[in-house]
Order: sequence, then C-alpha cells, then structure tokens
Amino acid sequence: MSLVPGVAITNALRDTISGDFISGLSRGMEAIFSALAIAFGVGFVLNIYLRGGNLMSILIQLLLAFLSTIGFAILFSIPKKIHL
Repeated sequence: MSLVPGVAITNALRDTISGDFISGLSRGMEAIFSALAIAFGVGFVLNIYLRGGNLMSILIQLLLAFLSTIGFAILFSIPKKIHL
C-alpha cells in the first residue's frame, strides 16, 4: 500500500480546488503515471510468474525485482548511505 500514490492524488485535487490549475494538473499526471507504472510492473511480473516456473522466468523475475528496486530508489530519492 505504500506504493499507491493516494497522497499525490489528494494533493493534486487540493491544488486544483484552490485555483492552482497547472500545479494540480502536473501533480495529477505524475500520480497517474506512477500508478500506471506500478500496475503495469506488477501485472508484467505476475504474467511471467503464472506462465511457468522454469529457470529463465525466475532469472527474469530477479532482474525485474532488481530494476524495480532501483526505480523505487530513484523515484523517492533514497540516499545511497544512511548516516546514523
């Protein structure tokens, strides 16, 4: 549930209602693109998983999991090293 861009959609609606139409539209499009990317990614991985469990599909799943983790880190600007 942390991947669902509900807060971004809410902020887009709030901006639009308050009169900032360009800001609301850009935030709304960003939220819609994020939701579509998440949906297509999950659907693609499930499609590969349900077609069979041979070694090649498992390797593809691992590669896609790695790429999605990198994309998540880039999207949310996660630092490379956490300072304690």
